Amino acid sequence: MRQYERRPSEITRWPMDMETKGDADFFMFIELDFRTVSPTFYLLTNEQACKNFRDYKGGGNCYPPEVSKMVTANDFSALER
Repeated sequence: MRQYERRPSEITRWPMDMETKGDADFFMFIELDFRTVSPTFYLLTNEQACKNFRDYKGGGNCYPPEVSKMVTANDFSALER
């Protein structure tokens, strides 16, 4: 989960540890608006998360703008497959 005070673009990345979590079926990223305490959820399948994942020495991450292009906010239909 990452939070922002004024706009979602304040969130620049979601850390991911693919070494320990790489076999997960789903990945959920959460944006939390501090003004309203309203969460926005992004649910990715493992395949989608792997496509979005950017590896770097000592860890990795997914970038919110790419995640939001890939999936619709608050869409949990991937769980129905």
